[in-house]
Amino acid sequence: RVERWEDVELNNQGEIVRVNATEYFTKIPFIPSPDGSIMDIGFGTLLGPLNESVDSAINQLFDAGTISNTAGGFLARGAKIRGGVYEFAPFGWQRVDSTGDDLRKSIVPLEVREPSAVLFQLLSFLVDYSNRVSGSTDMLAGENPGQNTPAETSRAMVEQGQKIYSAIFKRVWRSLKQEFKKLYQLNAIYLPARQSFGGPSEVIAREDFTGDPGSIIPAADPTITSEAARFAQATMIKQAAATNYGYNQDAVERNFLRTLGVDSIDLLYPGQDKQQPPAPDVKVQIQQMKMQLDTQRLEFQKQSFLMNLQMTYTLNQAKIANLEAEAQKDLAAAGAIPGNQRISAFNAALSALKHNNDQLETQIQNLMESINNESGSGNSSGTGVSGVETSSNDTGSAEVGEPSQGAS
Repeated sequence: RVERWEDVELNNQGEIVRVNATEYFTKIPFIPSPDGSIMDIGFGTLLGPLNESVDSAINQLFDAGTISNTAGGFLARGAKIRGGVYEFAPFGWQRVDSTGDDLRKSIVPLEVREPSAVLFQLLSFLVDYSNRVSGSTDMLAGENPGQNTPAETSRAMVEQGQKIYSAIFKRVWRSLKQEFKKLYQLNAIYLPARQSFGGPSEVIAREDFTGDPGSIIPAADPTITSEAARFAQATMIKQAAATNYGYNQDAVERNFLRTLGVDSIDLLYPGQDKQQPPAPDVKVQIQQMKMQLDTQRLEFQKQSFLMNLQMTYTLNQAKIANLEAEAQKDLAAAGAIPGNQRISAFNAALSALKHNNDQLETQIQNLMESINNESGSGNSSGTGVSGVETSSNDTGSAEVGEPSQGAS
């Protein structure tokens, strides 16, 4: 049993300073009382008299309509009609003992009025006023207020129509805060040491409720009174996070999924750090393979051309050595005969081969620089490839000269 006056504060002399009463009940106000009293009012107080007035007007209209549709009358003694109920069918006639003139004079219908149009207008006024008091406008009830109404105008009308509910929701939110605070304090005192809830592995302890009860607040947002407003807020946050840095993307995405009412959010969206990288597009892979093949084909062509140049260069070097050897042989055989035409021909052939080798050397160096730049190896332009030397000694041998006078 919970005692209401258990929390007693004493001073140093043992005197009672204050008694903190344990509150059992929480008042959830709907609309504050206009006279300032402790008892708040609700829709029952506001709409009670209006509801009774509407019921009375509807009953009166129905009664007036019933009397008007089923009106009776008076029968004089001169009407010679048998008693009972007469039922009339199409093309049906009832016989009486009176003459027509006597019958017309003896039957007097009861004069009744049709339902009052003023009463019907009053009923419409009461219903409209009740809707205004309760905040149930046409747009909030799902009705179209008019054609071609701008979206912003409709949104503003809905917001104005929710003013009453927003204020009521905030009062309920504050009351729930007080109620949760009471439950927190009671759990800190009377909850068992360990209490299981939900699954077998979910346990809650009394020590969990020993903190500050003032920090306990409802998880709901008192400024948002509809799912549409919550979804609009989550959408705007997601759009802002997509265009600005600093947002927690995982928290933004989970908030958006929670607003949509999605279950198993952790299973559907474990987070960006736990996601596998998306598979590359097949078209992108094919394009990359084509680019790699083109690159390899171009590299192969360059290497083949370089090998051909090196082979031609080596062959020219061999030809030059052969021509120089033959020229020396012819010089030895010619003796001291000046102006030998064969020696002149040797010199011309040597000059042509050396000039061709110079051009080959330049092409080889340029091609090697291009290959090195593409591969990133950083080789200098003067480095030889496949045993081809690019120094000036390759083409620096002198021409075959004529022998001097008196040579043997």
